[in-house]
Amino acid sequence: MALANSASFAVRYPSSAAVLKFSRLTGRLNFNSAKFQSRAYPAA
Repeated sequence: MALANSASFAVRYPSSAAVLKFSRLTGRLNFNSAKFQSRAYPAA
């Protein structure tokens, strides 16, 4: 939900600051999910 709100905000107000903040947020989420997957499935 918060992710969708950030996406619509970045689309509605495409300032470089908003886009940078959004890309940093998604990058952090992707990194955390990759970390979780490697912990959940070690040596796949």
